[in-house]
Amino acid sequence: MGNDNHFDNTLAMREGWCITNGTNDSDDKWRLTKLDEMDMFSGDTKVWKFVCNLADQGSVYHKSALEYIESECNAEFNRIKTYINEEAI
Repeated sequence: MGNDNHFDNTLAMREGWCITNGTNDSDDKWRLTKLDEMDMFSGDTKVWKFVCNLADQGSVYHKSALEYIESECNAEFNRIKTYINEEAI
C-alpha cells in the first residue's frame, strides 16, 4: 500500500487488525478490519472502536490508520465515523 502518511500494518497485525483491500464486489478500495486468524475482535466495529479510542488518546500510529482510510477510501471512513458517532449518543 502506498503509505504517504507512514502507515503500515506491522503493529496493526500484532494487535489483531489491519487495513486491507476491499472485496472484489465492493466499491471500497481499503477496509479497516479484524484479522480473523487472530480472533482478538468479535467484529470490524470492535476494531473501529479500538483504533478510534487509541487515536483519540493521542496514538500517532492509530491516527495515521484513520488518515490513511480517510484519504484512500472515504466511504469506509464515513462508515467508521458514523458508527463511532452513533455509539457516542
